Amino acid sequence: CGARFGITSRKLRTLLGEVALNAPSIAELISVERLRSEGPAGEFPARARGNDTAFLQYTSGSTGRPKGVDLTHRNLVYNVHAIGQAIRINRRDVAVSWLPLYHDMGLIGVLLFCVYWRLPLVLMSPMAFLMRPERWLNAISEHGGTLSPAPNFAFARCLRRVTDEQLAKLDLSTWRLALNGAEPVNERTVDAFVQRFRGAGFQRKTMVPVYGLAEASLAVTFTPPDEPPRFDRVDRARLADGQAVVATGDGSVAIASVGKPIPGNDVVVVDENGEVLGDREVGHIVAHGPSIMRGYFGDAEATGKVLEAGWLWTGDLGYFVDGYLYVAGRAKDLIIIRGRNYYAEDLEVQAERVEGVRVGCVVAFGVYDEAKASDVVVVVAETREEDDAARAALAEKIIEAIQAHAGVTVDEVVLAEPGTLPKTSSGKRQRGYTRKLYLDGQLGVRKTSTLGLARVFAKSGLGLVASTVRRWVGRREPD
Repeated sequence: CGARFGITSRKLRTLLGEVALNAPSIAELISVERLRSEGPAGEFPARARGNDTAFLQYTSGSTGRPKGVDLTHRNLVYNVHAIGQAIRINRRDVAVSWLPLYHDMGLIGVLLFCVYWRLPLVLMSPMAFLMRPERWLNAISEHGGTLSPAPNFAFARCLRRVTDEQLAKLDLSTWRLALNGAEPVNERTVDAFVQRFRGAGFQRKTMVPVYGLAEASLAVTFTPPDEPPRFDRVDRARLADGQAVVATGDGSVAIASVGKPIPGNDVVVVDENGEVLGDREVGHIVAHGPSIMRGYFGDAEATGKVLEAGWLWTGDLGYFVDGYLYVAGRAKDLIIIRGRNYYAEDLEVQAERVEGVRVGCVVAFGVYDEAKASDVVVVVAETREEDDAARAALAEKIIEAIQAHAGVTVDEVVLAEPGTLPKTSSGKRQRGYTRKLYLDGQLGVRKTSTLGLARVFAKSGLGLVASTVRRWVGRREPD
């Protein structure tokens, strides 16, 4: 992007060494400590205007190469102002966050939001939360936090790691809005968190599913305050055909509502031709408003694919019910089997419920099969299981779970060591990159016995192919 200067800490500057100056445009990398020692800069040499670029915000890269989103000062001001309106901000609000400040949810949704609205803010490092999740809840309890956003996995992590003894010391009664976004909101996680922390004063209406993306600055839709989260249980087979039909039982799937458009923004669901669809018709989510990016920096072609007359094609699929938006999944992550659409997130959730599979460490994707003229399904799951026979049994259970609950036959299960699956710096699963690694034979997988493989493939109906066995068994242990 032609940046001339970089700012970092003295410690990181030392660690980077000369590598820090590899970018041809960078003239100097300056430490924060040096800036402090030199005192105030005095008058600003230039004053920013609304249409000036504020910064380039890079996309997460969860579905492809990260792109630089060109956001103006006007984009940012409109977005943080609309967020405040949407959540009915008041003078008693106190924000608490561990979210990284190098991503939109932490940078815009926390830091810039608090600066704009002049709110008290309690910050902690992401690592402090990951190592000891109770620190997050303790901070809310001790500082009377009212606003604290986090992805769904954070609530699941608290469920696993916070002890009863730690829970007994918490007071979460001041927590007004737990803004749950950046990844799919899981009904079971929400129900379990509400149930577990109710005794500490956490209310169901505190859990607020939200939706946004980098190309819209951040926020697109928010669940209105004081409303409990809505989950729409729909028929999985009809959803694959583009219709969200209410259903119950094993053939259904729960989809969270992410609320209504924030003030000043319009959101519609359209078909491939841009025609607006009715309630419960699944299509492309398209947004318009003053927070929408100017474009991708230096990439007119990519910009033209997502911006049309000011409307942003988000790349997400969803539907409306009575003015509330429901996000079904990413268009790029669809698995198409004999003309029917299946959502990777749905298959991954079923696999994660199998004991022995690491939660949040499953990726499902389709690989086109010329002979079938359709996708075949591959599931990659991380596990700590070491025994070959147990691993083969685990793979069978994954296949059975997905078949039973999603009605999809899994053609191949790849069991990987912890830490194998690539993720973005914000923790999102990189399904596209995982698929590429798989196709290139570069996905680090533990050596597995031929017997175990035979059982896995036989169960899936794919059959044991000699070349596939050689490809699996011949892989070395990951470093």
